[in-house]
Amino acid sequence: MTPKAMRKMGITFLVIGIVSYVLSILCWMTFGISMFSGNTDFIFLPFILFALFVILTYFAYGAIPLLIISSIKLRREKAEQEQINLYGYCTQCGTPKTKDAVFCSKCGNRFA
Repeated sequence: MTPKAMRKMGITFLVIGIVSYVLSILCWMTFGISMFSGNTDFIFLPFILFALFVILTYFAYGAIPLLIISSIKLRREKAEQEQINLYGYCTQCGTPKTKDAVFCSKCGNRFA
């Protein structure tokens, strides 16, 4: 999975978790209001919805490692790209040069 896809998935999980957390609080308040008002006809619906939203809240915890790992991979790719831009490319085949290379790793061309 690419770092950008991981980042999108992490942000999606985080949004799902936060929205579920807010909805679980609203369901809990609805459940409490129904209990205290004496209207117990539909008391299980807010309680079941509360349990569902609490479970969905755990998606936010799944987002944290995805966002951390994608950030690390993006930084690593950026550093590698900067290193490639710094040392240039082989004039024969176009392979990126490394810092201490005397010969091209792909075609064997000698660097000047």
